[in-house]
Amino acid sequence: MTADRRPVTIVDIAREAGVSKATVSRALREDPDTSASTREHVIEVARSLGYVVNAHARALRSAAPVIVGAILRDSSNPVYGALHVALQRRANARGLSIVAMTAVDPDEPEEELRAIEALLSLRVSGILVCSATVGGADIAALSARVPMVSLASPITRPAMHGIAYDERAAGRDLAAAIIASGHRRVAVHDVPRSDSPSVHIRTTAMMTALRRSGADVTRISYTREHDEADGLRRAQEYGATAIACANDAVMLRYMALAESRGIRVPVDISMIGCDHVGPFAAPALGLTSYRLPVEEVASAGVDLMCDLLDDPGIATRRQRLRGEFIPGRTLAPIATADAVADR
Repeated sequence: MTADRRPVTIVDIAREAGVSKATVSRALREDPDTSASTREHVIEVARSLGYVVNAHARALRSAAPVIVGAILRDSSNPVYGALHVALQRRANARGLSIVAMTAVDPDEPEEELRAIEALLSLRVSGILVCSATVGGADIAALSARVPMVSLASPITRPAMHGIAYDERAAGRDLAAAIIASGHRRVAVHDVPRSDSPSVHIRTTAMMTALRRSGADVTRISYTREHDEADGLRRAQEYGATAIACANDAVMLRYMALAESRGIRVPVDISMIGCDHVGPFAAPALGLTSYRLPVEEVASAGVDLMCDLLDDPGIATRRQRLRGEFIPGRTLAPIATADAVADR
C-alpha cells in the first residue's frame, strides 16, 4: 500500500512503472499482446508496491467467469428486456457474465434492495443498477462493498458512476417535432417523479420547450388505474390537437381507445410517444416516437464496469447519451390532418 494506507491502484503502478494504465491492466491479466519484458516489469513494480490483485484480474488470468449483477426495475417492460439483451451481448464481448434480477413489484424500492443483497450473496464482482428508485443512502452503503454503476436511469446519487439516457434532450426533441408539425395546443401525459424519474424529467423538459415555443400545454397526470378514458376526455375538452404520451405503451392504449370511439389518429388528433424498442419499433405500427439509446447505454455501462473492475479507484464518471426522433404515421402536420378530414 502507499504511505497513506489507501489501496494501491493501477494508477500508482503505471506512474511508478512509467507506462499507461491500459498497459498495466493488460500486463496484470497476462494479455498475450503485451511483451514478456513489459509484463515482468509491471508485475515486479506491482509487487514492490504491495498491490493486491483484484478478483477481476484473477478471474481473467484463470479463465474463470467474471460475474456482474444487474438490477432491472421491471422485466415486464420491453425497454428493460431490450436493455437486458444488450447488456448480455456487450458482456459476452468483454468476457463477463451477467446475472440479472428484478423486483416483483417495481414500485417497491425495498424489493430492489433485497435483490441487490441477493446478488451480493452470490459474490458478484460488481452491480449495474438499472433503476432510479433505490434510495441514495442505501446505494452508498452497498457500493462500498462492490463497484456499482447507475445505468439507463437519471444519475441522482452522489459520487456514483453512471450512464444515463439524456431525457431532457429527448423531451426537447419531441417538443420540436410537435411544434414543427404546427400543433399549438398539446396535452402532455406526465408521471410523478416518485413513479418514474426518467419520464418525469423528459415530460417536464418537453412542456418547458413547448411553452417557450408559444404552445398552450395541459398536463394529463398518470394514474395507477391507467385511466386513458379520462385522459382522452381531458385532452379533447382542452382542444388539444396532439397528445404527447409518456411512452409507446401508453400511446398504443390511447390509440386503441380513440379508435373505439371513432376518433382518428392522426386526422382528429396526433399522438407521439417514446422508447422505440422491441415490439414498439415494428414498422407495421409506424409509431411516431423517440428511440432511447438502449444499445449504446448498455455498451458504455459494461465498458465502465470493466474499467472499475480493473481499477476501483478511477475518478467518478457520468455520461448522458442522446437518442433520436423517429418519424411515424401518428403525428401529422395540422394542414395535412385538416385536408384529410375535409375529403
